[in-house]
Amino acid sequence: MGGSGLHILAFSWGKGEGGSRTSQRGRWLCSTYRRSVAGPNSLHDNEHTSNLNMNSNRSLRFLNSVICDLTLLIFVAFTLCGCATHMTLDANKGNLAKVTKPVGIFTLRTENVYKPSFRPEVKKITLVSSSSKAKTTFDTSKPYKQEKKGYLEYLVSVDLAPGNYSIGNVEGGGSGFLISGHFSFPVKAHFDLASGIAYLGHVTMTNRERKEGEERSGSIFPLLDQSVCGFSGGTFDITVTDRGETDIPDFIQAYPALKDANITKAIMQK
Repeated sequence: MGGSGLHILAFSWGKGEGGSRTSQRGRWLCSTYRRSVAGPNSLHDNEHTSNLNMNSNRSLRFLNSVICDLTLLIFVAFTLCGCATHMTLDANKGNLAKVTKPVGIFTLRTENVYKPSFRPEVKKITLVSSSSKAKTTFDTSKPYKQEKKGYLEYLVSVDLAPGNYSIGNVEGGGSGFLISGHFSFPVKAHFDLASGIAYLGHVTMTNRERKEGEERSGSIFPLLDQSVCGFSGGTFDITVTDRGETDIPDFIQAYPALKDANITKAIMQK
C-alpha cells in the first residue's frame, strides 16, 4: 500500500468508532510507515538539512548586517569629509589665464624611517585661513619623485584669496600585503598670499618612533594595521626649507606655462 493510501486509511479511521483514539493510531501507523520507507537515516538527514538552513540564514543575516554597516560608514565618511579641490595647476592644466586668485606653490616630501616599507602616501592637504578659520581641502596628484622604501615627493599648488594661511592636516595612508594604515597630522606652517605666484618652500614630513607625550601620526585603530605601518606608534617631524633653486625648475618642467611667469618667494614659517 502506497503512502497516499495510508493517508486515506488514517482519515477514514478518524471518522469511525473510537474517533480520537483510532485517529491517533492511524497517524502513528502512517508515521511508522513513512520512516520504514524513508530509511533509518532520513530523520538524521532532515535534522542535518535543517541545521544547514539555519546556519545559512544566520550567515546571510550577518553578511547583510556587515554590508549595511559598511555602507553607513562610507556614507558618513563622505558626508563629514565633503568635497576636495584638485591642485590648482592640475585643475587648470597649467593654464594660468584661468586662475584669478593668488597661487602658492611648494613641494612636500614624506618618509617613514620608523617603518620604511610603508611610505606615507599623501591624499589630502587642508589649508586654514588665519582670519576666518575657514578650511579648504585640496586633493594631491601622484608623486613626481619617489624612492622605493624611501621618500615620496609631491608638487603642491593652491589658489586662495589674499590673506594669511596655515597648513592644517595632511592626510593619507601606507599599505602593503593585506595591511593598510592611515595618518592625519597637522603641519602648522604659516604663509601669506598677496598676488601672482609665490613659492612657499619645501616641507618635509618624516615619520619616526613616537616618544611619550608626542602626537601620534595617526589613530590607534585598527590596531594591527596602524601598528604595522608605524602610524599609531610614530610621530611626524616637520621641517620647512627654501629649496627654490631646484623646486622651481621642477614646477616649470611639470607645468611649462610657468616658464614665463614671475614667481616670487614667500617661504612659510613654522
